[in-house]
Amino acid sequence: MDISIMIILFILSLGLIAISCIFFNNAMNWLGKTFELEGGTTGSILSIIGTSLPQVIIPFIAFTFLRGVETIQIGLGAILGAPFVLSTLGFFITGYLVLSLAKKGEREKEVDADFLLISRDIKFFLISYTFAIFAGFLADKVPQIFIGLVLITIYGYYLYRNVVYEEMVPEELYTPLYFAARGEDVTLGSILFQLITSLIALIGGAGFFVHTLKEISLLGGAQSALSGLILAVIFAPLVIEIPSKLNLMERLKAGKDTLAIGEITSSLIFQSCVLVTLGILFSPWKLEGPAILVGCIPIVSATIFYISLTMQEKINPYILLANGGFYLVFILGAFCIR
Repeated sequence: MDISIMIILFILSLGLIAISCIFFNNAMNWLGKTFELEGGTTGSILSIIGTSLPQVIIPFIAFTFLRGVETIQIGLGAILGAPFVLSTLGFFITGYLVLSLAKKGEREKEVDADFLLISRDIKFFLISYTFAIFAGFLADKVPQIFIGLVLITIYGYYLYRNVVYEEMVPEELYTPLYFAARGEDVTLGSILFQLITSLIALIGGAGFFVHTLKEISLLGGAQSALSGLILAVIFAPLVIEIPSKLNLMERLKAGKDTLAIGEITSSLIFQSCVLVTLGILFSPWKLEGPAILVGCIPIVSATIFYISLTMQEKINPYILLANGGFYLVFILGAFCIR
């Protein structure tokens, strides 16, 4: 197939995935609201499903339905890229929004988030993701699978400790259901229709994404800057994570700092435990070259954030802003490491 057509299909797949994620998260939020499950354990689980399920789709399709040498690298890049983007760009955008809104007088410069909750989340992430990266250097599959079981256990314990904490989302922060007719009440049928439709579109978009990215990466070869792993690290998390964080500014503006930042830290734990276990079970999970760099950066970034938290006993928006620099470190390093 002509390369120009392949690039167009790749761009269309990015758009389809991004739109599907927005619609899927929107439907999950309204499902919880309809059954009055926004708070508590059940509401927290629905929130986790809404933000985390889309992250599983791309690597699962890459490892199973389109399995091959190139697609495995794409799946690996999608898994490693998720915590990488959140711990760099995710932190950067949060810090920038806090400082920007404070400058406009729309909120306080001080971040009023639950210090103990966020620091506990970061501690869970550092422990689990260190295990995850360590597993990538093991030659034997058996200890890797054991580490995967440990990670799932850690995530189960995390849910037990933290899932019952859930800030209620104010009515004004709910985005209207996209499939509901304007001026009419939202029905369960319209919620489920949007939920199922967006999930089908997400799966289709992910399939096109993996296929077209594989073809594009073959142009440069596995050791080039166009490798499937590098491209997946850059693009997969952006189309999955950024749409799910579109409500970040509204929550920060409303002073829901724990809700806004906690969504990022809880996603990091899901990625370091569940996504990594998916990679361990369905791929060789061997880290080398750029994969080592992209795997280590989130640990460094989160460590700096955690040290700042424990020393200042508050969230420093400037530290969040500075962590965005690690994204540039990877972009530059990816062209140097072969």
